[in-house]
Amino acid sequence: MGHQPEPGDRAGPFRNVLGAVPPQAGRGQPDISLRFNVQGLNIVLQPASGLQAYMDLTRKRLKRKGWSVGEPYQTGVLGFDGRARLIKRKKKGFRRPAGLPEVQSYAMVGPYALTVTVPQARADLATSFGSLRIDPAPSPIVTPLVQLPAPVSSVEEKLTITRGSARLTSLVVRGPVAMSTEQFVAASLGIMQREMPNLVVGDYQPDVFLGGWPCVRQTFVHGGAQSLVRSEFWWAGVVAERGIQVSVSGTKSIIDQHEARELQSLVALIPPA
Repeated sequence: MGHQPEPGDRAGPFRNVLGAVPPQAGRGQPDISLRFNVQGLNIVLQPASGLQAYMDLTRKRLKRKGWSVGEPYQTGVLGFDGRARLIKRKKKGFRRPAGLPEVQSYAMVGPYALTVTVPQARADLATSFGSLRIDPAPSPIVTPLVQLPAPVSSVEEKLTITRGSARLTSLVVRGPVAMSTEQFVAASLGIMQREMPNLVVGDYQPDVFLGGWPCVRQTFVHGGAQSLVRSEFWWAGVVAERGIQVSVSGTKSIIDQHEARELQSLVALIPPA
């Protein structure tokens, strides 16, 4: 399966490129969520049993992370009926200032909870942006197909899969990437190492991901070789002018390459319509 640019593809509308295939029998259904960043909007789509239960859970998570959470009110959310509330990161100590207020909106779309986060100053984006379209996923893809009224070049897409004590994060960067896989890997690693000076980069190996596309695999050690904190397996490459990164790490323990590859094999490219 592969995503090939179509006439007018860069002008939109955007449709997600990544999906997850069902796991092998006996391995259990993983938790899957899709995230999109576009034009000031942060959009998350994940399975949920009901809106109120999901909002209650989200409220607890926000408060644990130091956010104040306002009372909900009725509103439209990307073409659906939903609710919204004002959130703001609290000031901690004397050094960290309070965060700018944001509006977080929620709606249920079939079995999925839709969450939209936007700065308070641009709260109208959640309704004026346009309608989000969600189609039932074709077999063997188990994530929904999402279409946004935005050009491909403006959208960053992320797919997260959590199963047991391991988490996979697949990221498609904004815009077309006019470089080779090797150049993209080098540029991405340079950014990571500037942001995380204690990151130790391991072996460089040609590999495949997303159902057979060529890529480069690396291993990371966070915290340095002498004080191991967390290991991570990272695959990266350029497919159909899109820069794609896939990383797998343990959430509670260090995982080995076999476990990481087993989770990585669940991610595939969704073919064009």
